[in-house]
Amino acid sequence: MKLFHLLPLLVLVSCTQPAAIEMPVVEIHGHRGCRGLMPENSIPGFILSAELGAQTLEMDVVLTGDNEVVVSHEPWFNTDICLDSSGNRFSEKTSLLSLSLSDIRKCDCGSLGNPKFPTQQKMAVAKPALWEVFAVTEHMLSIDSLRLNYNIEIKYEENEFFPDRFMLVGRVMEEISKAGVASRTTIQSFDPMILEIVKSVNQDIKLSFLVEDLNSVSETLQKLTFKPYAISPEFNALTAEKVQEMHDLGIVCLPWTVNDPAEMSALINMKVDGIITDYPDRLYTLLHEK
Repeated sequence: MKLFHLLPLLVLVSCTQPAAIEMPVVEIHGHRGCRGLMPENSIPGFILSAELGAQTLEMDVVLTGDNEVVVSHEPWFNTDICLDSSGNRFSEKTSLLSLSLSDIRKCDCGSLGNPKFPTQQKMAVAKPALWEVFAVTEHMLSIDSLRLNYNIEIKYEENEFFPDRFMLVGRVMEEISKAGVASRTTIQSFDPMILEIVKSVNQDIKLSFLVEDLNSVSETLQKLTFKPYAISPEFNALTAEKVQEMHDLGIVCLPWTVNDPAEMSALINMKVDGIITDYPDRLYTLLHEK
């Protein structure tokens, strides 16, 4: 695959030399890059997230009709934030699984902005392939003193927007292997079967179980046949006791999605291991004030 369309971004990265960032105890996960500041799951968003202090870039992946792994939260074009190739809003959910990567690239998911995030910069951006993200971010790693990890969510539901689980996992793992980033990658999913399949493909890759409710750590673990590297709950479900229970079991705690500094501070006091946030700059500032 040719990289000619990435050259402007690679030049931008080469010319941007941020100062070495001191590593805080709590790991900063830039949610969908830095959704509060830049279009979600976009290459400019991932670049800025790393420059703002995120050590881990969090993103979502699905498959296209030509079997490419594309970075997108939904397996369709979000009608609130995306424009079609003619510059019109999508009137209905248009499946990415029905389109080729080249067709997807003709659509714009940044110019409209996101009304939920008024500080998000509006710009024309396309959904990138996972290999394109790796090409840019690994280039950043090669020229700057950055420590970049990846937290990749594999989404799955039983409907027409998703392919077979094994096909989906196989393609994602293939791209991670090609990029040589498996040792710095965590795979997360709400679907236990996705995590089980990843485990069968790669025994060593870190796995994180996403959950909305965390009534009991032990009951959550019963949904898996193995102990995951991390449990990633919705942050309101956490207590200091649950965090300690995870730590006693040797499990990392990675709550999502935390944007308010007061709530970040409360979680830091609970001794969580990382925080997934739309505003990595806020968390970075808070950690260094502490």
